[in-house]
Amino acid sequence: MDNAYPCPACGARALLDSGCTGCGRPPHPAAAEVIRLDREIVVLDGEVTRARQAYEGLAGRLAAIRRRRNELAATVRAEFPVAAGPVPTRPVAAGPVPTRPVAAGPVPTRPVAAGPVPTRPVAAGPVPTRPVAAGPVPTRPVAAGPFAAPVGGWRPGPALPASRPGGAETSSRAVQWLLFVLGGLLLGTAATVFTAVAWSSVGITGRALILLAFTALLLAVPLVARWRGLRGTAETFAAVGLLLVLLDGYAVWAVDLFGVTGWPGSRYAALVAVISVAVAVGYARLSRLTVPWFAALIGAQPVLPLLAAEARPEPAGWAVVFVAVALLDLAVFVLLRRRPEHVAGEGAATTPGVLLGGQVVAGLGYAGALLLAGGCALVPLLVGRAGGIPLLAGGPMLLVALTAFATALLLGDGTVRALTAGVLVPVLAGALLRPVAELRSSVLLVVAALVVAALAGAVRLLPAGWRPGPRIGALLVAGGTATLTTVVAVVLAGAAVGRSVPPWRGPRRDRPTPGAGSCRWRWP
Repeated sequence: MDNAYPCPACGARALLDSGCTGCGRPPHPAAAEVIRLDREIVVLDGEVTRARQAYEGLAGRLAAIRRRRNELAATVRAEFPVAAGPVPTRPVAAGPVPTRPVAAGPVPTRPVAAGPVPTRPVAAGPVPTRPVAAGPVPTRPVAAGPFAAPVGGWRPGPALPASRPGGAETSSRAVQWLLFVLGGLLLGTAATVFTAVAWSSVGITGRALILLAFTALLLAVPLVARWRGLRGTAETFAAVGLLLVLLDGYAVWAVDLFGVTGWPGSRYAALVAVISVAVAVGYARLSRLTVPWFAALIGAQPVLPLLAAEARPEPAGWAVVFVAVALLDLAVFVLLRRRPEHVAGEGAATTPGVLLGGQVVAGLGYAGALLLAGGCALVPLLVGRAGGIPLLAGGPMLLVALTAFATALLLGDGTVRALTAGVLVPVLAGALLRPVAELRSSVLLVVAALVVAALAGAVRLLPAGWRPGPRIGALLVAGGTATLTTVVAVVLAGAAVGRSVPPWRGPRRDRPTPGAGSCRWRWP
């Protein structure tokens, strides 16, 4: 082993055994280690470069093979579609994975050019160097085996995909769904225009046949498309087919097919909506598709309002109807929220995305119906009577507030529960005081004070965790009552003062008042 190194003091040749041959200094192990590490760095750099090139070549081949395999597999699946189910697999014999052995022995290296080895100058001056003999630098052998350790401490990372200029700006699946949606919209528009415009030019028999043929065709296509694995096509045609069911109802009304024009329009519309919902639910169970469930949920929204429209209810009645619609949407929301994901035999209707979409639609329907109910309930509260009865003036608004509070108890967290409970207290106070203001306004302030005291006592009886929201509501009621009392007192006092102006004056001795001859009292 060559343990020679240049002396860091004088630059002469030194050995680890005997020291410097020029100045006689003892051996310097650190200087010798620097020279040895310089040589090893050169060797390891070459090994790392070759290993990196070999790895990148193999990673590129692997990526190309996988890409080719996926393309061929996609072609085979498109040519021979199979039904969903477990795919049979071939058992693989247990044992080590065969690998290509690596021949043992030193790794060939390139020769190092002869020349001085650059060193860093020290305090005593630059260190002279000695020439290095030309020839291959000895290296250590690499252990053979299927799991040989990486050379030089370098561990390969994942191969980076080759950048492809002019790549796609979006995925093929997104483009596919966009085309499906546009196609469905165009087809639905065409069906609507045909029903509204060209319908009158066809006879009664032709109309019936067209209705049956188109409806049956558009509802049968999704079943075939789903069997063929074309789920996007199936969903699109299912949406158009269910839209055609509604158009069938309009067409039947337009031609008075069964004398339906003699019915009230709202009742017939409600019947069409109920039939559409029933068809959508049954078709969803049959086809295992997603769109029919959404169609059923959306189609069920106007059923109760249409049934109630024939009775021409007052705003209080409409408030009750919209509260019923909100409760229906709330039931659907809770059912979807508690429904397990990926139920066997339900298809894509129980995937997380579909369940979330259903919750969003049901939540929007609930919020809209409750807002409409609140707007309708505000009318009898302002007018002072509901259904002609003053005692029920605050009933609809109290029903809306109770619905919101029940929803918060069922689904909300502590903050939402406290907020709805805080709103419920003023609504309850308004429902109690509005009939008094309508029937016995003279005792309104007394009754208001009693209501405030009763609400404060009721809040004290609640558990500690339930008090924050109702306490704030009770404080608002107390503050509003106190403000109202102050305003009424100021107004009444101002009216009394106004009636006493100008001040009254009696007759004086020097100015007798006409017609006061019988008066015997005078100012002093």
